[in-house]
Amino acid sequence: MDEEYVEAERLAAELLREARQQCGFSQIDVADEMAQRGFRWSQPTVARVENGRRHLSLAEARALMDVLGLNEAVAYRRIDRTDS
Repeated sequence: MDEEYVEAERLAAELLREARQQCGFSQIDVADEMAQRGFRWSQPTVARVENGRRHLSLAEARALMDVLGLNEAVAYRRIDRTDS
């Protein structure tokens, strides 16, 4: 994978971890919220996402942003470093 995309994945994982912590959610809280939206998530799933060891589908990413109260455009700008 191109280094630009690897960096975007790392930044996305960091953003999601920070957003979860700012919301005061545990990894279990996030897993429960995702499960309520129909995704088969557990605490280890959240940990793997936050550690960059699991990729997200588009549907998962959108649901996760809803759970964490993240604006999609703002989140994308945080991980897109092509203009930097």
